[in-house]
Amino acid sequence: MIRPQLMINGRKTSLKLMKNTVVKVTIRDYLGNPDVSREYSGLEFFDEQETIISFQVPPYLSSVTISMQTQVFNVTENKMQTFHANDKAFHVLKHERSNN
Repeated sequence: MIRPQLMINGRKTSLKLMKNTVVKVTIRDYLGNPDVSREYSGLEFFDEQETIISFQVPPYLSSVTISMQTQVFNVTENKMQTFHANDKAFHVLKHERSNN
């Protein structure tokens, strides 16, 4: 679930202003396999609810990193500007198998 917050000049602004948004999900496992990334575009965001994206989770998940890029029309400069959100990483504790 994703629920971004758009701030312009320190004020919360409607997410409807976000255009051409791309969310990238990068998955890493404990086995040392190459990271797997998938980009989601054409997403709609709402001020009062989350947006849900689905992705497959590997059995030995180590971390999921989410990054986002969007465009907002800058009225002062009369052009679209691109913005990048800081990456957000979620780490999973490694569990050892028991022999029971």
